[in-house]
Amino acid sequence: MKRRHARTAILIIFGILFIGTIGLADGAPAPLGIVPTPTPSPLSVSIWTDKTSYMIGENVTIMFSVTQQAYVYIYDIQPDGIVRLIFPNAYSQNNFVGPGVHTLPDGLYKFTVAPPTGIEHFQIFASPVSLGLSPPYFGEPFPMVGSDPGSARSKIRAHIMGIVPEPDWATAWTSFT
Repeated sequence: MKRRHARTAILIIFGILFIGTIGLADGAPAPLGIVPTPTPSPLSVSIWTDKTSYMIGENVTIMFSVTQQAYVYIYDIQPDGIVRLIFPNAYSQNNFVGPGVHTLPDGLYKFTVAPPTGIEHFQIFASPVSLGLSPPYFGEPFPMVGSDPGSARSKIRAHIMGIVPEPDWATAWTSFT
């Protein structure tokens, strides 16, 4: 019995280490994720921007795709480590989307590059069930989720692990400078 618990603990530790070291599709190392890596699912997602490099003051256009209807959440991990929920947001609160390619901003708002400069990451997270990760009201257009990826990850994991009995979500990354 003790061996079984020891083996389980070792598998959990390796799983946690694996989550933190998943690589991006282009071979670059993945940033520290804020959403746990899911088990394989029929739902898949991708995310990209209209450019890979921006100047301060330029507007960013985000495109994402989902293979089936899903609730989508997009997080911005800023160069200084602050994590914000940028979709849904105060201007675009309906995050249930159909399959296909979608573009943000999808209304009269903009994503404008501002200091600090450096590598910025977007992480998309989609699930066929609502996970309630949107705030009940938007006190600010793009609410801060955490002051660093670790605190944001802890909040999100604690929330979703209790809602989704069997992991059924998809996640993807993109970065720009």
